[in-house]
Amino acid sequence: MKEIKNLATMLFDLGFTKRSPLPGDLYELGNQSWIVGGKIFPDLKINAPSHVLKEGIWEPSTLDLWEWLIHNTDSLKIHQVNKAVPVCYLEMIINKTIINAKGAGMECAFFKAVLKVLLFKDNQPYSRRSLNQLYKKLRKPQDCDNKEYSLEG
Repeated sequence: MKEIKNLATMLFDLGFTKRSPLPGDLYELGNQSWIVGGKIFPDLKINAPSHVLKEGIWEPSTLDLWEWLIHNTDSLKIHQVNKAVPVCYLEMIINKTIINAKGAGMECAFFKAVLKVLLFKDNQPYSRRSLNQLYKKLRKPQDCDNKEYSLEG
């Protein structure tokens, strides 16, 4: 879980938008993982210790990343070429610029895509080397592609 917490922190540091807590959200605090509970209908009532929501790190889900991409790109296409190997390819268009990302599974591909969009929107040039340097700042990250940890694609 530490790797996911570090990846989430990286996205927030680059400008990924945090939202209000919802039931089902995952938070990391210290060496503990918390799932937010509560009532969702007819009115929302969150059930979680306030210190977890204030001090913990929210870990965006695949759906959160997907929704963010929909709202922050002009176009988003998702491709899965080979069903035997779950590699997900994304093609996004922002201001007539095409940005591609890929990863082993949707969550990894969406994370890479959000990272590239954040850097693009901040006018930060990125290359494979600069993106890999961001990853190397993490402590022992898990490899989304089962190769050297890379943001290639």
